[in-house]
Amino acid sequence: MRDRPGVLRLGGVPAGLAAVLSVSVPGTSAAGPRGCAGGALAVAAGDSHSHSLALMGDGTVRAWGSNSDGRLGDGSQTDSDLSIRVRGLSEVRAVAAGLHHSLALLADGTVRAWGDNADGRLGDGTVTSSTVPVQVTGLTDVRAVTGGNEHSLAVLEDGTVWAWGDNGSGGLGNGTAADSAVPVQVAGIPGCRGHGEPVPSPGGRDHDARRALPRALKHGAAPVR
Repeated sequence: MRDRPGVLRLGGVPAGLAAVLSVSVPGTSAAGPRGCAGGALAVAAGDSHSHSLALMGDGTVRAWGSNSDGRLGDGSQTDSDLSIRVRGLSEVRAVAAGLHHSLALLADGTVRAWGDNADGRLGDGTVTSSTVPVQVTGLTDVRAVTGGNEHSLAVLEDGTVWAWGDNGSGGLGNGTAADSAVPVQVAGIPGCRGHGEPVPSPGGRDHDARRALPRALKHGAAPVR
């Protein structure tokens, strides 16, 4: 429903959270709202003194704010008080912002990440920070992404959840406390293959995603479909 012209309220979602969620709205697509291909479709923001992202109607991404560790994705580490284009991205469906890193979900179901890579939060198999987007290893058929302070999460089309980065408090949900520079499956969340065939969930303690995801969602967004 709409609280006022131009503002879409997402059911019971708090207004502050709804403001950073990408939603599917009739008349929009990866090419942008009807008649406004150059405008923004969605935004995401890191924590205070951090950075912001905007998903544009033409499928590109713009960023501004702090550029420590390259979180603006323009190939530099120079802060910007104006929006600048993230290098090498097109056909983007959703964006998300962690504390010092950024994420983009592409139309082909793969994910790109850039910025601080401490603990492997970019998911490219290294702990080397990147000032330009790099591909998250091994992820396909992704339908949503979000960034926590020091880790990242993705939901796949089969309903499984994958996480990577810092795991000191068990935030990756795979039954260990070991950090991971590549995505690992969150235990206890079985998905479905094809016609409802369950996807086995890995063993280990269940991580309370009901608490973890809302905290992470304030930094990210569901995809635009």
